[in-house]
Amino acid sequence: MQLTTTRGRKIIKRILTTFGAVVFVFAVMLVFISVNTGNAPAPDPPPAETSVPTVEPTAAPTPEPPERDEPFYFEIDHPCFWGYEQGFEHLEPDAAGICPRCLWYIGAPEFTEDKPTPEADETPRHFNIPLCPEIQDFIYDISESNEHITPLLLFALIERESGYRTAVISTTNDYGLMQINKSNHSWLRRDLGIDCFLDPFDSIRAGVHILQMYVDRGITDPHKLLMCYRHNQGGASSMWERGIYETHYTRDIIAIMQRIEQNSNESGAG
Repeated sequence: MQLTTTRGRKIIKRILTTFGAVVFVFAVMLVFISVNTGNAPAPDPPPAETSVPTVEPTAAPTPEPPERDEPFYFEIDHPCFWGYEQGFEHLEPDAAGICPRCLWYIGAPEFTEDKPTPEADETPRHFNIPLCPEIQDFIYDISESNEHITPLLLFALIERESGYRTAVISTTNDYGLMQINKSNHSWLRRDLGIDCFLDPFDSIRAGVHILQMYVDRGITDPHKLLMCYRHNQGGASSMWERGIYETHYTRDIIAIMQRIEQNSNESGAG
């Protein structure tokens, strides 16, 4: 019984010793942890917020008005007025938008497209002659922009040659409105493709073609041009050599031109 008690005591003593050692080790660990924690460097503080200075927008400097001897410059509602005792509006700005009087910029002017005023045609389109408007229009078209073979010249030439008769054939074999001689038919038919020289339009084409042939040779004087049409260039040249530069025929046609134009203007034809 005594032996059992002694063994129990030894066991209790051994347990207590072990427990004490464990407590000691645990206490040492706590102290070590506490010491290491206290020596750790403190974290860096967060960066302080930096404020960007606000820059207030500044208005563009107002240009100084030009110095003037007598008138003074002042503003009423805007710098668009100047004067002696009262304000005056700006003058029309130039292409750069500058007032030519005070030299302020007031904006580019508004340009508007100037439409040309149509000029009245002094020459009536249709003359008071016995030719239908279609034939007169054809004569205008075929002689357009030709300063030497004008519509008036052709109208007067037709009156002198055929009296405005389209189907007339003379005793010398001259055909149609412009009395194209039969000796010229073959080459005109080849050049122009004309079928009938009594056709008024073909007759006009043939007559203008003959006149243009002489103009291209440098014969532009109205009297000389008409002499060539009447007598061909060979016949006209022989008369020029004798000092004859106009004939009764050419003077008749020039006079007819003046009469047609005068009568048509007085009657207001168009």
